[in-house]
Amino acid sequence: MEECLRIFHFIDYLPKLAGAVLILIFGWLLATLACRITRRLLEHTPRTDPLVMRYLAGIVRAAFLGVALIAALSKVGIDVGPFLVGLGAGGLVIGFALRDILADFANGTMLLIYRPFHIDDYVKVGGETGFVSEITIVKTRLRTPAGDEIFVPNKNVWSQVITRYREAPRPGA
Repeated sequence: MEECLRIFHFIDYLPKLAGAVLILIFGWLLATLACRITRRLLEHTPRTDPLVMRYLAGIVRAAFLGVALIAALSKVGIDVGPFLVGLGAGGLVIGFALRDILADFANGTMLLIYRPFHIDDYVKVGGETGFVSEITIVKTRLRTPAGDEIFVPNKNVWSQVITRYREAPRPGA
């Protein structure tokens, strides 16, 4: 008898579960569409770096997916209020724990917006010198004339003097 009650309870629960799945599917489709629209709008904006486009499109996608997840949890009957409070408190704790990474992230954003140097420029950043081979949100990768790779955290790049040389050193000079 108890097992029959469980089955009936599960059957009563199916519409909520199906609704949550539909919300997640719709949220995923909407997030994908919003991501594409963001990229297309930024492609028509002059001097927008492809990395900035990917970064902003990713933020838009994550925001849409987050809202869809919260809506789906609510549809299933989970009270999302305490979840959101916990998320806020957890964000505060994580923020303190990851402040160096968040500093790299913020400084990487500044580098991508202001673009003090570009790929293949010969620069001195964060006390290191080399050709810029990659700029990400967290780090800048340099390649020395000898071929070595140097990874410089963006908080070191943005917080120190940046020198962009007109000419790279000649081999053997």
